[in-house]
Amino acid sequence: IVANLDNTGDPEISINIAPIARLNGIFLENVIQPTIRFSGWLLWLAEASIFVLLLLGLFSRLGAAIAVAVSAQLLVGLSGIPNPYEWEWAYNTIFVLALVLFAFAPGRVFGIDALLRPRFLAAKARGSFFGKVLSWLT
Repeated sequence: IVANLDNTGDPEISINIAPIARLNGIFLENVIQPTIRFSGWLLWLAEASIFVLLLLGLFSRLGAAIAVAVSAQLLVGLSGIPNPYEWEWAYNTIFVLALVLFAFAPGRVFGIDALLRPRFLAAKARGSFFGKVLSWLT
């Protein structure tokens, strides 16, 4: 991944992700391609769940974590293509936005998480394992 922010001929900022891209290729060839029917549905379910969870503010951290995983795979998978015919900064932006959503959990203010979180925190205070997990996901 290379970024040239000023276009003045100064050295570019770069991160060598070739080892990660090779691991991604191995994963795609050995796991995804043999199970494409299942993994295709799994990807569709992941993208649909990102939309529903973040739109409703329901378990918004879970939706953001799924978005981080999907966008990271797109970012790494498309990084080695010289002319992807897509604006590669879009994938960088999606990845960073997913990280921001994970960090700030917007459902706590604007979504259903705002209604559920007090109950999960009360369950967490009583020592409930599910209360701990669910309060973390909201």
